[in-house]
Amino acid sequence: MSNAQTAAKAAPSAVVSRETVFGGPVVSLDIPAKVDTGLYWSEHGPQSFIRFARWVKADGKFGAVNIFVHDNNPLQHCGTTVLAIARIIKKTFADGRAFLHIDLYPVPPRLVPTHRLVVVPKACDLLPEEGWRIFETPAPLQGAIVILDPDQKVRFKEPHAKLAMVPKSVPAPKPKVKVPNPEAGGDRKLAQLLEVGWLIEKRTSDEIHLFKNSNGTRRTIVHHLPRKKQEKGRHHKR
Repeated sequence: MSNAQTAAKAAPSAVVSRETVFGGPVVSLDIPAKVDTGLYWSEHGPQSFIRFARWVKADGKFGAVNIFVHDNNPLQHCGTTVLAIARIIKKTFADGRAFLHIDLYPVPPRLVPTHRLVVVPKACDLLPEEGWRIFETPAPLQGAIVILDPDQKVRFKEPHAKLAMVPKSVPAPKPKVKVPNPEAGGDRKLAQLLEVGWLIEKRTSDEIHLFKNSNGTRRTIVHHLPRKKQEKGRHHKR
């Protein structure tokens, strides 16, 4: 799984440990419309996720705290405010580098947030209050992940300090360009299914049969091709 990275490129190194430094709070967080997508394998089979970042300072440059949303259909959360259980993970590499990232696991909307989660660009700019939990990003990153009560606000020593934003003088990295899957033929719903691991078994004039092996079980799905451009594709699991 990806980690927070500094602006300078670092040589690949093996991961030696993953540690949950804090977990359990239910938080409400805005998910951007444009995200990266990914897939990894666990003991339960392929797991899909989306990823976005919050920017922090790093010795005159900029790095990021990556945030991952784990769900069966994580793309449904793009451009929305999600209610989720949050976990702060520290990943350490063999060369001594370490990074923090955040895992989010969406929960039913009937629940209410128990905490706020905020990523700040520079930990030393904070004016902490009682009850805050502050997790500073390991060097060379200078930011922090702050857990506070739902009604508390983050305060800074300098009035101009802003939350996890890149100054205008420093251009943000260009978003990755997603290459359309040629097998989808412009069908966005089919493209999403292929993106999270479904494979095409056969095609007919009006539907596509897909399959996926998950935890030793073969699952199938039928995706119905849209008859009109404005009609969304439908699919039925069985």
